[in-house]
Amino acid sequence: MISYMIFILFIVPLSILLHEFGHAFMAYVFKADFIHFFVGSGKERAYMQVGRMRIHIHTLLFMGGVSVSEKENDFKDREKVLISVAGPLFNGLIAWILFHYSHDSMAVRLSFWFNLWLAILNIFPFRFKKKKSDGYICVEVLMKSFKNWLN
Repeated sequence: MISYMIFILFIVPLSILLHEFGHAFMAYVFKADFIHFFVGSGKERAYMQVGRMRIHIHTLLFMGGVSVSEKENDFKDREKVLISVAGPLFNGLIAWILFHYSHDSMAVRLSFWFNLWLAILNIFPFRFKKKKSDGYICVEVLMKSFKNWLN
């Protein structure tokens, strides 16, 4: 029971935070002017700014996250794809590290599976209402590039 509480209260929000940090880190590498990343939903509870990066923490930490990056001269298509892929890659890396320790505790096993799930789920192209998955963004950018190449 304690492992499940740790999972919901700490592991899920931390995994989401690291996923969004993956996007933010890559946007930073590509010299984004502003980077916002949001963890949770509901009322904003905390806000922190570190250089060009702004972190917004909301009440319901386990309810997802989103990163938004802005650049005066728009990101190149290659940069957009790499920024989108960085979130799932961070979760994949975390899952790979945790795999080696997953026999230690239920909380570590849950963390491994959740990070693996986040990595795989976000690579698939899908839309839910107005929110696009990382995979959807990649396919959208690649299709646009392909159409431009044909013209």
